[in-house]
Amino acid sequence: MAEFLDSPDAELWIALWERERLTCPVHHGPVDECPDDQRDWFPQRRVCWPTAQLEAAKRLYAAIHEDRPYHDGSFNRWAEKPSHEYPFHYADGVSIYLAETDENPEDDFLGGTSAAEKPVGEHR
Repeated sequence: MAEFLDSPDAELWIALWERERLTCPVHHGPVDECPDDQRDWFPQRRVCWPTAQLEAAKRLYAAIHEDRPYHDGSFNRWAEKPSHEYPFHYADGVSIYLAETDENPEDDFLGGTSAAEKPVGEHR
């Protein structure tokens, strides 16, 4: 412990710990505001469009494979039920993420459009 207190970053770490300890994890204000039931609070919304597009892509990918969610490993042949020939679920090993450029334009996993351009209920 003494080594930590002697380090050049000790004051910074202590200040960060103190700030975290005194900040409410729910409303992100000072914890002494939490018991004040006389104060008005106004719900707010913050929209993260990359997150919205990512969630829409995941939902669209699931909708596309709703009727036949199992594939043979090629992502080309699909089946309604898992079997020895079609053991893989559409989500097995799949990560859907965002990138600033199309890193793999040949991978048409959403059926030719981005999640933002295609309604979630529309299938191939």
